[in-house]
Amino acid sequence: MSCTAPSTGDLGAPGTLLGLYWMLFGVGALLGGLAVGALRRLPLWPVTVAIVVGWGLALLPFGFDVPVAVTVACFALGGLIYGPFVALSLTLMQAKAPPRHLAAMLAARSAAPLTASPPGTAIGGPLTAALGARATLGGSGLATVALGAVACAVLLARRRTRISAHISA
Repeated sequence: MSCTAPSTGDLGAPGTLLGLYWMLFGVGALLGGLAVGALRRLPLWPVTVAIVVGWGLALLPFGFDVPVAVTVACFALGGLIYGPFVALSLTLMQAKAPPRHLAAMLAARSAAPLTASPPGTAIGGPLTAALGARATLGGSGLATVALGAVACAVLLARRRTRISAHISA
């Protein structure tokens, strides 16, 4: 998200609105992070994918002409949804990775955001300039939901394959 465009550009609001967005996201993320212990009892793959889809859904209202209060509430809800993601995805990786590959996989997981940030900025900046912050955030939400849908399809296909193999055996 651009540092000022959603509040000062597209919305014509003071920059303090951006602070409100991020403060409420942080409060939501803190509360969501506290739920990690309870969520770890659930199947990790579906919960992790649900977090991705939920985050995307929280961004969708930015793409529409809705009141600022709605987008502020959605960003707070997005923080709540996204809060457990890092801990759960690390737990998932540690549980599923072969021990001999775990260090390399964790290193790659840490390097991926660092590597993706410059191209993301190079794409996001011009995209935001061309479409506006609201449309860019809404499009990002749509793309995230689509990615989550693909992940759901892969998980279901894997589950069907396992069930079929179990029945055949």
